[in-house]
Amino acid sequence: MSGKVIGYELNDRYSQISYFDEKQQEPMTVESNAEHSQIPLIIGLYEQGWVYGSEAKRLQEKHAGLFVDDLYGRVRRQEKVILGDKTYESIWLLAKFVELTLMEFEAVAGIVFTVPEMSVD
Repeated sequence: MSGKVIGYELNDRYSQISYFDEKQQEPMTVESNAEHSQIPLIIGLYEQGWVYGSEAKRLQEKHAGLFVDDLYGRVRRQEKVILGDKTYESIWLLAKFVELTLMEFEAVAGIVFTVPEMSVD
């Protein structure tokens, strides 16, 4: 198989991203920082670009930029979100979060998502 199989565990506040490392022959977890493997489920706009996770949370705490948290909850509620002068579907923002996190992987063979409760959506 070429590429990594990546698993996203999502809840209202965090995402945990794991993948199978063929070299080490075991699953690995992407770390948000040296102490945590949970990535804050937040995305935002800062200086003309998208930021996510710990960086977005740090900037949000400094009131520097426009941010959206509770992405998974907003998707479940099918909310629209206003950031600046644009309106976004929350599912689009969650997809953007996933896209940004995937940039760290060279090749992806598959993606699996786990969520606290299952629904048709």
